[in-house]
Amino acid sequence: MPIIKIVGESEASLSINANDKTQTVQDIAIKSPKLWSPDSAYLYKAEVTLFVNGNAEDMTTSSFWYTDNSVSVPKMGLCSMGKK
Repeated sequence: MPIIKIVGESEASLSINANDKTQTVQDIAIKSPKLWSPDSAYLYKAEVTLFVNGNAEDMTTSSFWYTDNSVSVPKMGLCSMGKK
């Protein structure tokens, strides 16, 4: 069983009206991230939970990895941090 270690956390609160759509961005710093390579395929896992009036209504997870100065998130697209 893999060891799970929390390397960063973030929390945001926003209010929207029913049937409205919104988008939010959160930055989470990971000090000294382990880089992915063919010899060391280190993966991180992001977990996002949506709370409505204090109740967990939805949750999604996605694996991602760092290579040099970028991070790849396969199911959520590609976010470039520095070089491409």
